[in-house]
Amino acid sequence: MIWACDSHGRTTYVSPEWLALTGQSRKDAESWGWLDAVHPEDREVVHSGLVRAVQSAVDFSVTFRVRTQAGPYLWVRGGAMPSFSPQDGRFIGFLGSVAEVPARPSNQATSSLGDYRPPPPTPLTRPHSVLELIADHLLMARALAAEAQEEMLRSILDMGLLEAGQRLAASQLKGEAVSPE
Repeated sequence: MIWACDSHGRTTYVSPEWLALTGQSRKDAESWGWLDAVHPEDREVVHSGLVRAVQSAVDFSVTFRVRTQAGPYLWVRGGAMPSFSPQDGRFIGFLGSVAEVPARPSNQATSSLGDYRPPPPTPLTRPHSVLELIADHLLMARALAAEAQEEMLRSILDMGLLEAGQRLAASQLKGEAVSPE
């Protein structure tokens, strides 16, 4: 499930998969509303992790429980890569993803800075548009380029992530559906 937020951490795009999973409307999930679907015991960990990432403008990972539309909670892992303006290099937000993970034996939410590697999509969380699929692959490729210390490739992929995030956010603002697969 792809998502994007601005430089203040306010969500600007959530994928249709998040809406279907949680039962939230786009309006309900905007800004910080998506946190309402996070398990009450996990909200502070998830919120503070995102706030720290925004303040540092670095990639981050979170693992937490999300309430499904059917009622039970599901463990997910997510995170994001920062986006920077190509004109002046300022931090403009994050483009990230969330995917289902097996139940965690510790039953505790976690967050960490500086170590995001996108989880592979599952049937429940697979992208439902070509643009979301592209964003998912760009996120994975960027994480691999960073691990391999391929700075030139990472920079190129950052530009692709920026463009994908802007297009996803623009489509949501206009109320348009992103192109179907």
